[in-house]
Amino acid sequence: MGDRELGAARRWVGRYELIHRLAHGGMATVYLARAKGKAGFEKVVAVKIIHAHLASESQFVRMFLDEARIAARLHHPHVVEILDLGEVEGVHFMVMEFIEGDNLSALVRALDGEQLPLSVILCLLSDTLEGLGAAHDLRDVEGDLYRLVHRDVSPHNILINLDGWAKVGDFGIMKAAGKTSNTRTGELRGKLAYMSPEQARGTDLDLRTDLFAVGVITWELLTGRRLFACESDAATLERVIACRVPDIDFGPEGDRSELAEAPELVEGLKNLIARSLAANPEERFGSAGEMLGEVRRLARLAEDLEDSPEPRNYLGALMTRFFKTRVDYARAALRRTGEYEALGLALASESSSSGRWAGERRRSPSGGWAVEPTVKVGQGRGAVSHGDATALVERGTPTQTPPPPPVLPTGSHPSLVAPTGGSWAQWVILPMLGAAIAVAAMMVINPPKRDADRPVEPPRGEVEPGVEAPRERLPPATEYAPPPAREVQWQFTSQPEGATVTVNGEVWDEPTPTTITLPAGNEAVEVELSLPGHRSQVLRPKPLSDQNFDRRLEPLPDSESGDKGEGGKRPRPTKKVGKTKDPAGSTDGGPFLPPPDELTKGK
Repeated sequence: MGDRELGAARRWVGRYELIHRLAHGGMATVYLARAKGKAGFEKVVAVKIIHAHLASESQFVRMFLDEARIAARLHHPHVVEILDLGEVEGVHFMVMEFIEGDNLSALVRALDGEQLPLSVILCLLSDTLEGLGAAHDLRDVEGDLYRLVHRDVSPHNILINLDGWAKVGDFGIMKAAGKTSNTRTGELRGKLAYMSPEQARGTDLDLRTDLFAVGVITWELLTGRRLFACESDAATLERVIACRVPDIDFGPEGDRSELAEAPELVEGLKNLIARSLAANPEERFGSAGEMLGEVRRLARLAEDLEDSPEPRNYLGALMTRFFKTRVDYARAALRRTGEYEALGLALASESSSSGRWAGERRRSPSGGWAVEPTVKVGQGRGAVSHGDATALVERGTPTQTPPPPPVLPTGSHPSLVAPTGGSWAQWVILPMLGAAIAVAAMMVINPPKRDADRPVEPPRGEVEPGVEAPRERLPPATEYAPPPAREVQWQFTSQPEGATVTVNGEVWDEPTPTTITLPAGNEAVEVELSLPGHRSQVLRPKPLSDQNFDRRLEPLPDSESGDKGEGGKRPRPTKKVGKTKDPAGSTDGGPFLPPPDELTKGK
């Protein structure tokens, strides 16, 4: 179910309105969505929808349902919360809290070689370990441990909001007691570059495999390089199983020169790396809480470093710097669809004050007021248009469908339908009759001057008492439907092909040639086409209409595309290093530089 299937960006899944695509993976697509309820209630959420071609594969469906069923029990500030689970016409979906930000992988990629301060790294590790600790300690209703293992801890699954708080997400391939879809021995699940040696061998796992993954993330954040990732899956697995971890250079010219005069902190970091990345699980930390205690001790020492920033504020400022445009883009999509909803609600409010209209108010069984849905012409009972205010009625509430009434000629709101039956005569005819009687009485008391031979004409609109004014038969009016939030499609091609497309700082899933779908608007969108060894091009078009963009990328001279040498900025990799796919289809396209050459020597 991709963007093309959303039609005019007004697609609903259950009671959730899909607004904008956030991410696309091998198993599912995640959408920004909005839950609607009574009295104007709404909540912004993220909805993960399993791919249609996987809906018939029982293994994937069981994995999907297990993730929601078990992860929904987790309630922790550093775990992405699961809010709902559903299935509509064979489409399985999961509802999660929406994080205004991005993942750690995107942040490292945006930093482009800039190092994170040590205090910020330790803050991220602390948040991650708190979330994992809550998952590892999760118990069922009987009080028994689930013995949950995430199995896919990586920068892609650590989400950071604009305030600098990190949360662990995506428990889709977790291992837990009571799961119906646990992986059989010998099967590989997860991102290869962050696997533990026992996970790569396909043997039994426990929570210490998650702590190994945190150790890999720690090493890569400290050095700015990839630890195990290689060009091929086979080479990556070989490195993971060998588990040779190079020492980090904390000297004045090393990876962390600011620690050259902090021997206690250096010794603590070395011990943290050695224990978390031990090849033997028995030599690792025994729990997330134990590793968290060591990380917090190091964080207190890092506070004494010169120019050490307050980690939460620094991380929040970084996320705002790189991803606020993307968040504003999502907010704008919500505002655009919200304007149409507000217009529909205003019309419903105006009409309900004058009587019973097409979306009429009625007393619900619970004693409150609800909006009764309007049945469209040519559709059966209960066909509700979600784009207008009539979608606020609770599903399952019995309603009666009145016959199509005549139309009231309002001019400005041609969709309003006139009320019928006794209520029409009571609220419209009786006031008109009273006004006519009052006018007749005034004419008798103070008749106007006129010629004697001129016949007296009754005042316009007057009727005799007790006589109902004739109703004029009016043509039917079309039902009001708020205009849909329009989308535009942009097609990008390049010479040579294979250029990466970045939209407002977010890397698009497919290289050129590719087509992206955006909500229409008047705000310019920054699009960058980049290809290793070629000069990037930046476009800033406005999404006003469908367009085709064909750009020729000029090759860089040898002097610019080569190494800058000692003292220069470390060149970025010529391709996404370690881009591998696990059997579940997730992509491991990490943001760090290739592993050190020492590991390849002698091979």
